Amino acid sequence: MKVLLLLVSFLLLTPCIAGQSWTALQNDQSIKFTASYDDIAFNGVFKEFTSTISIHPQDLQNSYLHSTIEVSSIDTNSHDRDQALAEPDWFYFSRFPQATFNSTDISMIDEDVYRITGILQIRADYFPFEMADHSR
Repeated sequence: MKVLLLLVSFLLLTPCIAGQSWTALQNDQSIKFTASYDDIAFNGVFKEFTSTISIHPQDLQNSYLHSTIEVSSIDTNSHDRDQALAEPDWFYFSRFPQATFNSTDISMIDEDVYRITGILQIRADYFPFEMADHSR
């Protein structure tokens, strides 16, 4: 089995209002990523997902981000590549329809910029993952 090594940069595209919890609305947001395979970089988007985020600047220990991504909603702007990603060597949509991200730590790295660290689960594999969230 090939292991899909995606270098993924997720961008939640609407602002997080610090101190409040919110759930992403799919018509307003997307999850974008950049990946490479055989040294060829490409961009893509997941169109279907749910995310709940709560960032409390004065209480970061109780802040969180939880996301569930419907992997079959992937769009890499290549029909052939998207079909290949559905197969057992890659995401295996029929057996593993979702990927998840759960934060383990949120810290402020600059005013209104938070580092979100957590675990990304793709198929039955778990990957440490880190991203920045710009709350404005």
